[in-house]
Amino acid sequence: MDMDNFQLEFARIKSVGNAAQISKELKPKSAEFRLMYDKMCKKIRNDKYLAHAKDRINKARKEKRKLMKDAGELPKVERVIRHVAPPMNIEEVDTSIKRQYADNKKLKVLTESSIKAYGDTIKAVYSKYHDKPMSDDAEILKYLRWEKHNAKKLYKQNEYIIHNIKDIAHHYASKISLLYSLFSRFNTKKLKQFREILYPYKTSLDKHYQEHRNDLEIDKDEVDKISFEKADILANLEKIEFPRMKVLYLLMFMLPCRRISDYRNTLIAKDEEDIKNEKYNWYYNNKIYINNTKNKQKIVLDIPDEIVSIIDSELIGSEFPSKHLILNATEPYMSKIFSNMMIKIYGSKFTATDIRRIYASYNLKTAGDSGDIKTMLKNQNEMGHNLQQHLQYVIPTNTNTS
Repeated sequence: MDMDNFQLEFARIKSVGNAAQISKELKPKSAEFRLMYDKMCKKIRNDKYLAHAKDRINKARKEKRKLMKDAGELPKVERVIRHVAPPMNIEEVDTSIKRQYADNKKLKVLTESSIKAYGDTIKAVYSKYHDKPMSDDAEILKYLRWEKHNAKKLYKQNEYIIHNIKDIAHHYASKISLLYSLFSRFNTKKLKQFREILYPYKTSLDKHYQEHRNDLEIDKDEVDKISFEKADILANLEKIEFPRMKVLYLLMFMLPCRRISDYRNTLIAKDEEDIKNEKYNWYYNNKIYINNTKNKQKIVLDIPDEIVSIIDSELIGSEFPSKHLILNATEPYMSKIFSNMMIKIYGSKFTATDIRRIYASYNLKTAGDSGDIKTMLKNQNEMGHNLQQHLQYVIPTNTNTS
């Protein structure tokens, strides 16, 4: 199959340069390969075209946020639910742990969001161990852009990870998982060293997180402000200015609380043909079709009339309709605006994960009070959880409260 080594073959053909020769190289390839080749070429062209505009937009956004903060519109507020787990002892990591890898494992084609996440992570870590930012010509970034890269240079440019692995795991633990995922894509003898040295730390950090995920400190008075009663939710709409933010708020509070990324990835379908493309989540005809989500479980959500009314009149029926249900934004940016919205509504800082925890606790308590286990399991399923995951999200009753 010519898709097995698509990245290498794409880079080789792209480097030919001559259009006639490229056409000759593509002719014997499968239709799937040629389609993906065209998509990647288009992406590269678009990325270059948007580079300058992106810098200008990002600069304007930073200035706007600074002005808003200076004006007191975004007050600095401590999180209501704080993770207070002890740091992992790096010296206790068993570095002899190995993982078996399939020699001919087919690599998944990276999504745009994965490419950005990997790029942001490797650049952030690189800058901590060098006196300069990572160059755009770095071999690992070439790899992420589907460009031809030099494996020897790639190893040399990232060798600092091997030399500083303990320090990275200690000070930048949140980056380890993505670093491991990125370098696991390489299978040459030299580059395999990265995944092998990262794996024990990733495994230990994952275990440490599971053991301490419920080490929480909670401001109970602030948590008690959160209500999932319909009347209370609708009363808060007057505190929200923008229609898309109203929709996001209602989706997170009126429905069993899903991951915010599920709605970030939701587009507005023009017709039934659109929803056949399962690469995206779709809003169509008073329903949201979830296809692209963390647990891979597809589901169709019925949307309450109150949300449908805003979507139909203020989004689809607006002067400048957008194909995105909420925003065309990165996940960190979406998370940030959600937390800011919570401050505006409740005067307290809640993340989307906090709200999911509070809803899971509410769902379990409601079932305990009413005995309606069937509804609890339905809500848990609509959150994107199995029962074990749902119980992990529930806030323990022995949590430290203030």
